[in-house]
Amino acid sequence: MAGIFSSLPTAFRIAVRRLNGNRRLMAAVAIGVILAVALMASTTIYRNALQDLGLQTDLRRVSDADLDVRILNAAHGLSSNLAEDSFDTIDRRLRIPSDYISDTKKSLTSATFFMTEVGGIPPEEDPRDRARVLWFEGVQEHITLVEGKWPDAAPAATPDEPPIVDVAMGTDAAASGGFTIGEVRDIHASWRDDAEPIQIRVVGLVEPIDYTARYWGVRRDHFHVPVEKTDAFAFFAPRSTLIDAMAGYMPELRARLEVYAEVDRSAFVADEAGLAAIRFRAAFESIAKEIERARVETEVVNVLNNYETKEFFSSIPLLVLTLQIVGIVLFYLVLVSTMVVERQSSEVALLKSRGAGLGHIMSISTLEGLLLVALAMGLGPLVAREAIAFLGYSPASQGLTGGP
Repeated sequence: MAGIFSSLPTAFRIAVRRLNGNRRLMAAVAIGVILAVALMASTTIYRNALQDLGLQTDLRRVSDADLDVRILNAAHGLSSNLAEDSFDTIDRRLRIPSDYISDTKKSLTSATFFMTEVGGIPPEEDPRDRARVLWFEGVQEHITLVEGKWPDAAPAATPDEPPIVDVAMGTDAAASGGFTIGEVRDIHASWRDDAEPIQIRVVGLVEPIDYTARYWGVRRDHFHVPVEKTDAFAFFAPRSTLIDAMAGYMPELRARLEVYAEVDRSAFVADEAGLAAIRFRAAFESIAKEIERARVETEVVNVLNNYETKEFFSSIPLLVLTLQIVGIVLFYLVLVSTMVVERQSSEVALLKSRGAGLGHIMSISTLEGLLLVALAMGLGPLVAREAIAFLGYSPASQGLTGGP
């Protein structure tokens, strides 16, 4: 064995000379081996490309509103850091599928108040003006201040004295309700008759920059002009205004707590679709257990599970095709190897006559094979990749890829 290893440099030189001496034959063999490896690699590349394309197609068929994750509690307490604790819990649990989430935003929408002029008393029956106070994370980046200023946070309040809070509202809603900058209205708790009303002061009029943006989610009541009895004017305010001022005055005040997570379609890989579904499901189950009455709305888990089911059945024909191609390639390699051995039989006899043993001949042949394999493994996958990429420009593939 030591003799064989000690003769490897000599064997390598002989192998290179033999390849050069039979360069026409070996060139044909090399091209065939490269194409064989490319053919085998192309089946895997093509299958992976189809899988990723299929997953992306399924994800694109679902609208942003249905795919994005919406976590909400319709009547969440605001006092004693309840909202902060729930937001922290949701943030912590959404780290599980964080690789597939591009952005999150939080919001609070107060319970509905009856609104009157200062000193007024709400009617016993409709029609009655209603009001809700909203906080949206990062909302100033998505609105234009038309007039006035953005409201400052109201100081913390106690149950002994109702606060006066500064708010902003949409221009259309302001025009509909007859609001002007500096106007003050009373908002009365619909669930309490014994409490003094909170006063809101309009300090800013705003408009959305792009109300169709994904940021606004499925809701369309932020700048809504009330037209029915159950509608309410929406007023924007800082988070501390709701939690420290309004909930400080009314500890029983509840709000709709909501976290909206934007799902990044491009982050999904077909091979990890099942794992992604598991991670989303684990996060949702944990949130439902830790936050009472929390509800999760999204289609992302259903889309991933349906894709996994379809992929299982569609992969069977591809597997059969792959096995057929592998069989053809192996038959070709055996055929070429037999032909090369026959062509080199005279050279093998010459080497034996000069004292070369079986180990030396095997080492020379092995090195020749390894050189061809290295060349094929280096160039074959590259050829397959370019061929599959070029195939994507063909008319037959444009229906899948969405264009040339």
